[in-house]
Amino acid sequence: MAEVRLVIAEAIREAEAADSPDAEWCERVNLVLDRSEMSLHAAVGPRLAAIDDAAGTAVMMHRSEAGRPLRAFGGQ
Repeated sequence: MAEVRLVIAEAIREAEAADSPDAEWCERVNLVLDRSEMSLHAAVGPRLAAIDDAAGTAVMMHRSEAGRPLRAFGGQ
């Protein structure tokens, strides 16, 4: 968990340094999450949907196919 936290923090620092819009921040963090999941051979975790700097919150959403969350083992 600490490793993932460090990688996400680095992605956020890079987005901040590049003065990226919030939507791009989400995509950068999602790419980091994808890489960490792929290293575990499982890409079914949630995706970052939005960041609210003022409130200090993040909104997550399920990955989905046909509008339903993906399952870790097996298809839809």
